Formats: sequence, structure tokens, C-alpha cells
Amino acid sequence: MKNIVRDIEKNRLLITDDTYDSGGGRSDFREKMLMNNHLEGILEMKSYVTDNRKNYEYDTTGLSTLDSFFHERKPDREILKNVFTGIAETVINAENYMLEENDFIIGPDYVFLDKNCRPFMAYCPGYGKALSEQLGSMAEYFMNRINYHDQKAVLMTYTLYMQCREEGFCIADIKKYLNDENMIEAPEEKRENVYEQEWVGEPKKKIFRPDDDLPFLPKENDNKKGGRINLPIAVSALLIPVILTAAALGLKLLRSPDGKTDSVKLLAVVILGAGIAGYIIKKYAVKPAAEPLSERAGLKEEATELLFDRSGMMAKEETFMLLSDDHPKIVISSFPFYIGKDRAHMDFFLDRQGVSRYHVKIDRSGQGYSAEDLSSTNGTYVNGERLLPNIPSPIKGGDTINIGICTYTVKIVNG
Repeated sequence: MKNIVRDIEKNRLLITDDTYDSGGGRSDFREKMLMNNHLEGILEMKSYVTDNRKNYEYDTTGLSTLDSFFHERKPDREILKNVFTGIAETVINAENYMLEENDFIIGPDYVFLDKNCRPFMAYCPGYGKALSEQLGSMAEYFMNRINYHDQKAVLMTYTLYMQCREEGFCIADIKKYLNDENMIEAPEEKRENVYEQEWVGEPKKKIFRPDDDLPFLPKENDNKKGGRINLPIAVSALLIPVILTAAALGLKLLRSPDGKTDSVKLLAVVILGAGIAGYIIKKYAVKPAAEPLSERAGLKEEATELLFDRSGMMAKEETFMLLSDDHPKIVISSFPFYIGKDRAHMDFFLDRQGVSRYHVKIDRSGQGYSAEDLSSTNGTYVNGERLLPNIPSPIKGGDTINIGICTYTVKIVNG
């Protein structure tokens, strides 16, 4: 087991390896590669043994953690690109020194940035945590911090997350994607966002260009009732009554027998022009407003749409609910359904003591319903038994589920 400690006062990161084997030579080889070569993007390291434990010490002088750097900042697309590109280039370059990609330590508290926002990471021989999992967690971290009006930043973060989930994950593909200035590409998926239809036939790559409308974001110029207006068409349409009236006057079509302008005819022309203008504006100039996110996804008001796969909508004839006498009722209308204290990404925001940001996932398959603890601090309990983290466990009507201090009863209503 490797214990990681940040020593802020001495500007260093300390890692202790309790499983150190003094007879192994592999770690010594990688340590020598690190200590005899200055590798861009990797923190300077020194190692020593105390009480039969291997200690790795990394110098972080002049650097700040990624988490502290973005504590009061909202990263834009350029900063995100800079951070992830720096990480990808460091990992790829390390392969030339026979260093393994899964031995890098990547996370908001363990990636350090200099004043130019260049990332630096610790490399710990034998750490062995999947790079795709670590980068995916980094993408999730940024999902909670980016400005959701910055569509390019959202697309980049979402795409990076989905690429890290791909079965054939390759860090070189991440770098290639980040270096492509012309488009943002979502990875292969059999199912896309809840607002898009499932793929038919072979999965293909969905291409998003930077100026594309995003299916999961409200538009800045959407108003709540009327939708978006194409201003040039609307202005042109409003000129129609003026043009018709001027033409009729010029052709003397509105004159009465006494040579004066007939007010009735004038009014009729104005009404005709206004009618034509109204039809054109309604038909061609106004785009209907998108429904609120909660309504489009079929969620409760407090639910916030997750930028992950949201397929498998619930059948109309069956309703799944979590009921409690002391806590808010949870009606689950789509699967998978996430519950936790992270307001931005959970389907149901449960602000109660003992509830983690990412706490539990409720899902449905052909075999029935399941609950999966998301490595929460206090765990999830079904009928009094704690669930193993990240392993789905069957649940049925009448079961009790404990989420933090909250006790819920599963109720499934048919018909």
C-alpha cells in the first residue's frame, strides 16, 4: 500500500511504500532512470528506506496544486487543453525511458502547476493505477468547475471523459484529439446523450465542431418562453407593411374619388402587410425554445442532467421510488440514476449528513434493479448490509436503503 502525504510547509510530496521488497530490482531501475535524467513534467524525486519502508520525496517548490489553482477560477478551453496536453506529452515521453503510464499519480491534489499553468506530476514506481481511470476522474473534476456557457470547454471535458472510458484507451489518442483545432470529437459509443437517438447498426464517431449547438446545453440567447429569434429575417419581415404601404401610395391605389387617401384602404394594406410579416416571422425567424433540462430528461426540479450516457428510459407502466418519512422522496425516472451531494452532476441532490458527493447509482437491466455504491465515505446499505464499492447489488420493492443518515424504502408501482 502506498500512502501519499502533502507536506505544504516544506514544499514536498511524500509517498511511503509499505509493501517495499528490498530484494526487487525493478523499482531500482526506474528510480535510477528518474534520478539520472531530468524529464519534463515529472517532479524531481529522491528515495530512501526507513524502517523497511521505501520513501519517495518530490520537490514542489514554486508550484501549486491543480485543486488550489482552480479553487476560485473557472478553467476555459485553452487552460484545459494546456493541462491535459502537458499530462499526455509527459506520459508519452516517459515511454522512451521505459517508465509505465500507470505509475503516474494524477489527481487534483497531486498534479502541480507552475505560473504558466504547465502541469507537473509525481512518478512512483509500482503505483499501478490505470491511467484511463485517473484521467477520467480528472475530467469529472473539471466538469464540476467549468463555465457551462463555454460550450467549447464543455465539449472538450465531456469528450475527454468519454475517451477515457473507451475499451481501447490510448494516451496518444488523447494528445491527437487535443492537437486537432478544427473539431471536437466524441468517442465511439453505442448510445449517446439522452437527447439523441441510439446509434443504429455499427457504432460510429460523432463529430462536434466548435460552433455546433450542444444537445445538453441551454443557449445563452434562449428566452424562457419565446425561443431564439433570427434577427435579420425578423427585421426584414417587419419592413413588409412599410414597403406595401409605400408602393400602394406611389401607385395611387389608395386614392378615393375626391383625390384624397382612403383611410379604409390604407388600413387594409397595413393589416395585410402585418399579417404577411407575422407569418414570415413565425415560420422562419423564430426557433422554439428548448424545454428546461429537467423536463427534457424527465427529472425532478432538483435533478441536474449528467453529461454521461443517459439511455434506458423507464417504461411508462412502472415507477421506481425511494420513500422516507424524514427525507425527500426520490422518484427515479431514468436509468442509470445517480444520487449524491454534488449538485452539478447528480440526478438527485441529497444534502444530508453522511452523503458523499458521488454516493450511489440506481440502475435497471433485464434482471431487475440494482444499487451500486460509488466508493462513498460512509457506504451504502441494503437491508442493513453494506454494499461492496463499485459492485451492483440487486434490490427489489420493500428493501431498505441507507444513504448517509437517510433510510429509504424501495417502492415499485406498476400500471
